Amino acid sequence: MSLRYKFKKAEKIVQHLTQDDKRRLEGICNQIRNAERDLNRAASEKLSGCKQACQGLCCRNVLPDDLITEMDALYVWQSAPSLRNAIQRCLDAESLYTADCFFLDDGVGPCIFPADVRPEKCLITFCGDSRSITPEIRALRATFTKLYWFIFFQHLKIIITRFWPRKRP
Repeated sequence: MSLRYKFKKAEKIVQHLTQDDKRRLEGICNQIRNAERDLNRAASEKLSGCKQACQGLCCRNVLPDDLITEMDALYVWQSAPSLRNAIQRCLDAESLYTADCFFLDDGVGPCIFPADVRPEKCLITFCGDSRSITPEIRALRATFTKLYWFIFFQHLKIIITRFWPRKRP
C-alpha cells in the first residue's frame, strides 16, 4: 500500500464523518498532540543526542510506507491542515525505490511535520536507551490507540448502515 493511498483514505474518512464525529476526532488528535509535546519535552536531551549522533540517519534509511500507518496519515491530515499542499507535493514525488522518508525537506531534512504532529513511530524511536521516557511513550501509544478504536467504530458504523439501513416510515 502506498502512502498516497493512506493519505487519500484518511481524507475520505474525514469527509464522511458527521460534525459530532469530527469534533470527537479533533479531540483525540488534540490528546495525541499533547502527548507528543509531553514526550518531546521529556525526551529533549535524547532527541538532541540523536540529532548529533546519527544526524537523522533513521529518517534517511527507512521505507516510509512501513513507517507511516493509515492512522498516522489521518492524524497528520487532520492536525496539520496547513501542510496539506506540502504533503501532496511529497506524495507526488513518492517512489518505490527510495530509502529516504519523502517528508524530509529537500530530501535531507528537517522533517516537514511540526514536532508535535508526527507519525507515532517517528516519535517513539530513539537512538539508545529510552527507559527514562517510558511513561511518555506509553501515553502517546495510548492516545494513538484511541484514534485506532475511533476509526474502527467509524468503519463498523458504515458496514452496519450498509447491511441494515434504517427503514423509513
